Amino acid sequence: MATEEVTKAVAAAADDPRPQDGPDRLNTSLSADPDRLNRSLSALSAASTGSGSYSGRSRGSTFDDERGPRVWQEIVVGMGSAELGHSFSVRSRGSSGDNEQGSGVKQEDEKLEGDAGRLVEDEDRETGAVSVDVWKLYATSIGVGLACVVLLLFLLVNAAQVFSNWFLQYWSAQVAIPSHWPSTYYLAVYSSILAVSSLVVYGRALLHVYASLKLSRHIHERALWAVLRSPMAYFDTTIKGRITNRFTSDLQKVDLPLRATMSYLLDTACAGLASLIAVVMFSPYVSVMLVFLAVFCFSTMNHYRCSNRELQRLDSQGASPLYGHFGETLSGVSTIRGFSVQRMMAQRNLQLLEGTVGPAFYQCVLGAWLEQRLQLVASLLTGAVAVVAVIAHGAEPQNA
Repeated sequence: MATEEVTKAVAAAADDPRPQDGPDRLNTSLSADPDRLNRSLSALSAASTGSGSYSGRSRGSTFDDERGPRVWQEIVVGMGSAELGHSFSVRSRGSSGDNEQGSGVKQEDEKLEGDAGRLVEDEDRETGAVSVDVWKLYATSIGVGLACVVLLLFLLVNAAQVFSNWFLQYWSAQVAIPSHWPSTYYLAVYSSILAVSSLVVYGRALLHVYASLKLSRHIHERALWAVLRSPMAYFDTTIKGRITNRFTSDLQKVDLPLRATMSYLLDTACAGLASLIAVVMFSPYVSVMLVFLAVFCFSTMNHYRCSNRELQRLDSQGASPLYGHFGETLSGVSTIRGFSVQRMMAQRNLQLLEGTVGPAFYQCVLGAWLEQRLQLVASLLTGAVAVVAVIAHGAEPQNA
């Protein structure tokens, strides 16, 4: 009812032929009937306070009830005046109501509402295999000379283990010969081999740890220097959690897991190469079986590497919004409590946590999947070597 009264007053002001501006016509029409003006204002006050009648007090209401100023939008629509519309518009530019300029502002606002108008950019994620540039960065950060020395020490450790096993077998064979050297001679040689092997293992571990620390320090300095020299626009489009994730989780993986993984990779590769050479030398017939096992191993390895690599990238990417949300929650804890949105923030934190825990869980499942297939390959290889050994020596299985 109040809206109709005010709308009629506005319409009367709009139909007034006198050359007055929109607000002046509105004031003239309403001042002509004071009772009508009082009833309209009382109704508008009741609408804004959410009460049935104006009593000077406001009762509790919802957000939708508090949207009383929408009545004024009806006034603006009823007027149809460009000047009055610009006075109430939030997007007013102080112009005389140029329609072309108004449509341009509207198009600009619609553009800002799209993806191009977002301030914070999405985090990029690498896809596919690890590029050669990453391995070059790894080698240059450590130092090419130091990397070659560490690789040589890994080879020497496995060569020393193979040589010690061979010398022990040679010692056992020389015992059956009457004119053999005394046992103290073989014992001294074998002890010397073990001592040299222990020193090589110690030197390898020391240099590998030193190389890993050098790598992590170099990467940390490069990352810190890049952040410090970034323009201010970078900090406007990048959340703080993403930067925190780079300097905490990612660098922690470079410090510890990467070092252990590279050590395990080099050690396993060198040991596998030494075992392969020994098997081919003493059991050439096993080479036929190794061809089929190699095809199966490479197929399984490629499937595992692709899946695990993407899961690790998802894990790293999912940690950034979690860190950012946690930091923003700590900064605005008073506001969160003031608006009583603790439950909503806790649910949001659980959603972000699921984005990080999910890839980690699937990594564990993928590791179990790989372990079962590697055990199958090891069992097949052991069985093939045993069968070839029995056939080559011409012995029955029960006498082998």
